[in-house]
Amino acid sequence: MAGSTGTTGATGDTGATGNTGIAGATGLAGTTGATGAMGATGVTGSTGVAGTTGSTGTTGATGAIGTTGATGSTGIAGTTGVTGATGAVGTTGITGSTGVAGATGVTGSTGVAGTTGATGVTGAMGTTGATGVTGVAGVTGATGTTGATGVTGSTGLLYNNIFVAYSTGAVATNTTWQNIPGMSIAVTVPAGMTAKILVHAEVGLFTNCATNGGISGTDVALYRNAVLVPSGGFKRVYLGDALIDLDENNVYGNPSMDIIETLGAGSYTYDLRCWQQLTGSCNAAVGGAAGDIRQGMISVQVILQ
Repeated sequence: MAGSTGTTGATGDTGATGNTGIAGATGLAGTTGATGAMGATGVTGSTGVAGTTGSTGTTGATGAIGTTGATGSTGIAGTTGVTGATGAVGTTGITGSTGVAGATGVTGSTGVAGTTGATGVTGAMGTTGATGVTGVAGVTGATGTTGATGVTGSTGLLYNNIFVAYSTGAVATNTTWQNIPGMSIAVTVPAGMTAKILVHAEVGLFTNCATNGGISGTDVALYRNAVLVPSGGFKRVYLGDALIDLDENNVYGNPSMDIIETLGAGSYTYDLRCWQQLTGSCNAAVGGAAGDIRQGMISVQVILQ
């Protein structure tokens, strides 16, 4: 039975290297081993010093220009010759080394800046003058009087005014014109305007003829400002007893009239008048009191324009 392994002895000293033996025959190529890991990039070597530039050779003198010969006659064009073979490119000459750059001259020192002059002292500010006293406010002038309002201009049809008056009693006819009591109306047309006037008048007329065949002739007329209205302002009425008995001698009439006229600005008075047209016959009474069948009326309508 083998005994236990003893302890390893101490390593002896390395012997001297022997001579290199003769190289043996080349062995068979072994299989390509696995690509080893790429080694670390080595440190870049320092750039070598550039060589000096060679000196430029001297330029030769330019030769004299010869005289121009006489122009010869144009010869017959020869046949085009065969293109010769391209000659070989000569070798590029060696580039001369770049000369050493001259050293940069020393920059001159900057001159010393001059000192800034001292700022002058600011003068003292003068004192502000005293504010003057405010003057007394002037008295407000009196307001002028307001001018009179101008007349309002015409603006077409403005309004209708209707005035009415009634007879207040009867008047016996006479041989002169007489006003029928109460039958009078005054109207005014404003300045700058015109008016259309519509007048209607009617009145009762009564006669009592005691004589058989007696006739009463009475005129009734419309006046404006004491002048007979020229168109439509006149009515003549005949009443009599020719066809009735003496006991039936009360005869009534009711004359009426209508007029239309256009007037300018101004004041106008319309009234109804009567007079006895026949003399020596039956007399008549015109108009009457309130409630009397002979009571008359007059109306005036004013249309301003």
